[in-house]
Amino acid sequence: MTRKKEMIELLKVKILAENHAYRKGLLAEHGLSMLIEVDDFTILFDTGQTSVFAYNARQDGIDLSTVDAVVLSHGHYDHTGGVPMFCELNTAAPIYVHPQAFQERFNSSDGKPSGSNIGIHWSPDQMDKLKGRIKTQQKPLQIHKNVMLSGEVARTVHFEDVSQNFLLRSSDNDLIEDRVVDEQFLAVKGSKGIYIFVGCSHPGIINCIKHALSLFPGERVVALVGGMHLKNAEDARIQATIQHFVELGIEQIAPLHCTGFTATCKMKRILKDRVILLVCGDEYLEQ
Repeated sequence: MTRKKEMIELLKVKILAENHAYRKGLLAEHGLSMLIEVDDFTILFDTGQTSVFAYNARQDGIDLSTVDAVVLSHGHYDHTGGVPMFCELNTAAPIYVHPQAFQERFNSSDGKPSGSNIGIHWSPDQMDKLKGRIKTQQKPLQIHKNVMLSGEVARTVHFEDVSQNFLLRSSDNDLIEDRVVDEQFLAVKGSKGIYIFVGCSHPGIINCIKHALSLFPGERVVALVGGMHLKNAEDARIQATIQHFVELGIEQIAPLHCTGFTATCKMKRILKDRVILLVCGDEYLEQ
């Protein structure tokens, strides 16, 4: 088989839920959900925090019953809240998630929990109904030809080794620092290189990129789409991140959700047309 035939022919991404919406008739929320079509295989990557993703899909005539797989990037409410609604619309698609995604989690202030649980909010009855569809994994997993789940992300970039300001309830019922080790991303290999889709990039966006390159040795990163968790990052970290984008030669970067206004503006100013701004209802297409 030739290399050309091994590569994907179509990659289409639809933003179903994100922090911003400009089109009349669509809704926005703090969260993320993307519909990713790789040839004839369709993935729902995250589900936002409510049924907004499903509402926006319906507004655009998208039938979610045909989705082949769900990928949950990590166990925060704003990425997993729509799962029960999705399962009412789709009765077959498996749901891929890290086994530690289900633990109770909190924002942290001075080492103490702040506010209510920010983890998965499914009811016990919903959890029971979903058990047969949940597929847990910690290591990289190919879910379709040229489509990989990252598994746990190695953390080697020094400027991304920062506190997450999150707490996690351990199996011993203790509250410990939450490093969000359950975060995973999706990587698709195309003819030009790798397309990376991230939820929040809690392990660090550069760590995610380096991990993706280790999954596909010899490839380059063509596009990066998703949340990069730079909203409250110091300027030095933002600048170092952008410098890595430059050095890696990434062609297109679509910062979403938790990337933050300041970081997005700095990316746009330096990288110019390589940064594309997507909101609810927008599409990214690669053929």
